[in-house]
Amino acid sequence: MFDKHAKEMFDEQLESAKNWPACCKDQAEICLAYAEGMASYALIRGDIGHHDFARLNASIKSVRLNRTAKEIREQRLSAA
Repeated sequence: MFDKHAKEMFDEQLESAKNWPACCKDQAEICLAYAEGMASYALIRGDIGHHDFARLNASIKSVRLNRTAKEIREQRLSAA
C-alpha cells in the first residue's frame, strides 16, 4: 500500500472530489485524475500490487459514479 503520507493525500483527493458541488464537475475530475495518477505511479514503482491498484481504482470509480448520480438528481430537481 501507499506510505502514510501518500495514503492521506489519496484520501484527501477523493474527499475533495466528493465535496465539490455537482455544477463543478471539472474541479472534481481534476481531484479524481490526481488520485488515479497516484495509484498508477505506485503500481509502476512496485509500491502496490495489482490487487491494491484495483481496490484504489474501485474507490475512485465509486466517487465518480456517486457524483454522476448527484448531478443527474440535481438536474431532475431543477427541471421539475
